[in-house]
Amino acid sequence: MRLLLLFTILLVSFAGIFEVLYLNSVEKLEKGSHEEKEKIAKGIELLLFADEKLEWKFYGKTMILSNPKEITIENFNAEKIGKYLKISAKKAVFYTDEKKIYLYGDVNLKFLRRGKSFFIKVSKAIVDLKAKVIRGYGLFEGREGNKLLKGNGFIYTFDGKIFKIEKNVQVSINSN
Repeated sequence: MRLLLLFTILLVSFAGIFEVLYLNSVEKLEKGSHEEKEKIAKGIELLLFADEKLEWKFYGKTMILSNPKEITIENFNAEKIGKYLKISAKKAVFYTDEKKIYLYGDVNLKFLRRGKSFFIKVSKAIVDLKAKVIRGYGLFEGREGNKLLKGNGFIYTFDGKIFKIEKNVQVSINSN
């Protein structure tokens, strides 16, 4: 009986010690995560699902993940699954609450338009994942086969039904 009592006392003591150690380590981890300024991942791929279906693949050389509501991606690349739509930019900032991706520097879009490959280059764009629209800002240049399009700002819908140049439309055709 004494042995059983001694064993119970030891067991309760060890449980108390482990509880204190565990709480201390959790507290230190929480303090450390608040002090850490940036969480950086390199060579990463993010997958975005909607209704249990893969919608987008995002790639980047580096991603800053300190704030889960604002993910910064350097050397950004994206691919829309099920559609021929590819996007690249020097930098992207993904606002997860808004479901918008702000693209900066050498923004390139490749997609199919009327069955033909279409390429656009612009300095800034916003991908609105809710509205399923890409808006380009500032001067852009687009190429479709032998046609060269230039303008100031554009709107493109993910389904490819709308591609609208906002203003200053210029079209030139290479006859070669």
